[in-house]
Amino acid sequence: MNFEKLGELIKDMRIAMLTTVEPDGTLHTRPLATLRYANDGELWFFTSLDSAKVHE
Repeated sequence: MNFEKLGELIKDMRIAMLTTVEPDGTLHTRPLATLRYANDGELWFFTSLDSAKVHE
């Protein structure tokens, strides 16, 4: 994967959508504020530690 190209595509995006799969197979999607993108493909997001999405 070309991580430099990925960085260019997402550099101005402030919100990303995180989707997890529930135990029953349903999808749960919620927004996350983007914090940082590293050129190695690592994405950082900002959320509260007591948020349900952290536990999922």
